[in-house]
Amino acid sequence: MQLRTTLIYLILVIFGCVKTEINPPSSPCPEQASSVVCQEFNISDIDKVVLRAEKANEVALKNQDGQYLKVCGTPSGGVEGYHSSDPDWKETCAEDWGLDFKAKKYDKTLVISTYNELMYIHHYYYLENIIIVVPENIKIEKFKRILNGDGEADLSKP
Repeated sequence: MQLRTTLIYLILVIFGCVKTEINPPSSPCPEQASSVVCQEFNISDIDKVVLRAEKANEVALKNQDGQYLKVCGTPSGGVEGYHSSDPDWKETCAEDWGLDFKAKKYDKTLVISTYNELMYIHHYYYLENIIIVVPENIKIEKFKRILNGDGEADLSKP
């Protein structure tokens, strides 16, 4: 009798008549990252800044006099929807992923790029809410990065 009941239950599950719920493990990461990543760069002999970031189109500018440019962003993203077959696997929170800003100077141009931003299958880590604090006389050019699984900063010559 128990075998018959089990078979009927399995048939009902297969045809969608009975719903089964599997609760995925909750993420160890907070819903919103609380940390902010900031870098300062000397711009005493710079007249143009090129910024490359996933969210470059959303960058806010704040004018402030000085010889330094400050760029800040909030680590975001994660591996939503990823379920590893390794029972010991743990998600790395965006604030622990190593997201940062790197820079390289070319004559009077400073190229700033995000570092460790990536998109690969379920992995998507990026900096959002980016703000640049810079003197008014510095020209800013913003370019959206096309992310892949690399994460390296794009410090190529503009």
